[in-house]
Amino acid sequence: MRKDLMRYVIAHGHMFKNAGSTFDSALRAAFGKEGFLDHRDDESMRKGGVPYLNELLAGAPQVKAISSHHLCSPLPDDGTIRFLPVYFLRDPIERVISVYNFERKQPVSTLGSKKAKELDLLDYVSWRLQPEVPPTIRNFQTLFIGDSRDWKRGLEAGGDSLSSAMKVLQGDRAVFGLVEKFSESFERIMQHLALYFPGVRFSYQSQNISSTLGAREKKLEAYNLLEPVMEELVQANLYDIALYEFCKARFFHLGQKDVEIVRECRVVG
Repeated sequence: MRKDLMRYVIAHGHMFKNAGSTFDSALRAAFGKEGFLDHRDDESMRKGGVPYLNELLAGAPQVKAISSHHLCSPLPDDGTIRFLPVYFLRDPIERVISVYNFERKQPVSTLGSKKAKELDLLDYVSWRLQPEVPPTIRNFQTLFIGDSRDWKRGLEAGGDSLSSAMKVLQGDRAVFGLVEKFSESFERIMQHLALYFPGVRFSYQSQNISSTLGAREKKLEAYNLLEPVMEELVQANLYDIALYEFCKARFFHLGQKDVEIVRECRVVG
């Protein structure tokens, strides 16, 4: 099928506290209410996986971008829809502070928000690190990208999860950014997406900001505050740390010349 006749759909894997709301706001502004689907039927996405996603989009031909907290991975590639996966990665240690602060002020009565309101930071982290608790701060990003969205209790990442996540992020149509470099990441991602949606203008306004500190200051603060539980926290996030360092290396290695080469390859392919 010719490239100009192919249906492309941006698929944003909206990871909790990874600047997902800000990116979603850009997709909503670019494609409007009809063209952007902010998917919230988490149970259906978790249980249905690829068949559910295909059926959902087949019944909504106007959708050009979808965002989900439980996006199936890897995405289907059966020729009917070409998905353009987008992910934002974050330092897994620094991310913990953002998760805790958000859950403390969250008005809904989820298990995490209840515990965040009851416990101080260190006790909350200790609770979150227990294997019977959902893995919100235990190799969460590796699980999200590298495994199915079956968030059953006891789910833990393994070497296969990391390999799968790295493979997804190196896919021909996949693109990722770093939360700490959001502005630069946004520009790179939009350059990539513009190849498939020429003429669409992308811009963003920051959403759900919980700190006014800069990226370096936030990281230093997080590492200082979490020092008493750092050993356990690192042990529980070894795969996320490896995945994040892998993504950082690729992000900073990709110079402008490489961007142009990638762009040419996308146009030809």
